[in-house]
Amino acid sequence: TLHRAIDVSADPLQTYRDAAALGIDTVLTSGAAASCVQGVDVLCSLLAERDRTNGPEVLIGAGVNAGVIRQLSAALPGARAYHMSGKVELESRMVFRREGVPMGLPGLDEWHIQQTDTASVRAARQVLDEWFKELVLKTSDSRERTMGSNPILSAILCEKVNSLSL
Repeated sequence: TLHRAIDVSADPLQTYRDAAALGIDTVLTSGAAASCVQGVDVLCSLLAERDRTNGPEVLIGAGVNAGVIRQLSAALPGARAYHMSGKVELESRMVFRREGVPMGLPGLDEWHIQQTDTASVRAARQVLDEWFKELVLKTSDSRERTMGSNPILSAILCEKVNSLSL
């Protein structure tokens, strides 16, 4: 997996193509933005390129949760891979805290810990299960290819997404 290199490159689409040429099978990206919701236009372009060229999987990350998966799966029907930490910040159980003596990087919060939240992961899994059931029903009913694997439909949907406000 190419880990978010696209997000800091001058030309995300060219970086995706370069990754494909190197044989990389997955690229983790927010769509060259602080969050995947903000990067929806670039994600749309990357998904269309993936479908057009049978390129690396686009693994959508940065701010992913159940609501975002629901939002992006509606806006980007070709999206089929998400990366999330499901983390929450918990108060440290330390009783004594000596202020002004950092044990790590200056400015690092030492009084909280980040932990994966089971409920967040379950909620995301539920959204994905619902999406998959709809996809299977749609595919079996129509005997057509899914929208996400059809480059022409992906290109048309990209144009529609550009006019959407997430």
